[in-house]
Amino acid sequence: MGFLKKITDGYLGINNEKERSVPKSGALRACHRIWNHFGKLAGINIIFLLCCLPVITIPAALSGLDRYLMKLYRDGFGFGLTDFFREMKEDFGKSLLVGLPVFGLLFYGVYLTGMAGAFEQDAKGGMIQIIAYIVLMLGLLYGGYCFVMLATLELPARHILKNGLLLMICEWKSSVGILLTEGISFLLITLLSVYSLPVLLLGGFAVRQLFIVSFVFPSVEKRIIRPYEEQERKRAQES
Repeated sequence: MGFLKKITDGYLGINNEKERSVPKSGALRACHRIWNHFGKLAGINIIFLLCCLPVITIPAALSGLDRYLMKLYRDGFGFGLTDFFREMKEDFGKSLLVGLPVFGLLFYGVYLTGMAGAFEQDAKGGMIQIIAYIVLMLGLLYGGYCFVMLATLELPARHILKNGLLLMICEWKSSVGILLTEGISFLLITLLSVYSLPVLLLGGFAVRQLFIVSFVFPSVEKRIIRPYEEQERKRAQES
């Protein structure tokens, strides 16, 4: 009974241990959310995977997942299932536009990896594989910024794509954090091999994405949200 109570408390975010201050931002805050709300992450992870089954809904499902995780990261709780589907519906068209260049880069990286296999014993194959890794990293980075921004800001797709590119270059520390998250995720999946499927089903995607949110959202807040709020405050004072 005590074990079941711990599982229930973990889902509800109840921590009966000594109260500690929540880290302000970054990966430490993400770790705090994972420790206290893993049940919610596992639940939203399964919903996300089910919503990805039609394939074409993957960008919208990712936007809905990021919106949920951003709220969990900021406030310590997410929103309801109805809100998740509403987010998907509202961002469906825009998410496809944002997803085109991102998934285009990822597809091209996979294509180059396959091409490199045809030159296995050749230096040309090694060069193509290096280019493939660079393209894949760019695709993962660009997608990390763009989809978190899509879930955060009410901007047209072209502005999200433009600002995502700028942040990817300017916020190099966040970019390193995203690449480390992707690298560790890939390493864990490779090491776990056939046992990786239960991990991915029981929160793997949501946990990975929460860390990406923890790197991207502070950058978006610093570079876009705060300057905009300051500008609006000055306009209000002048008028």
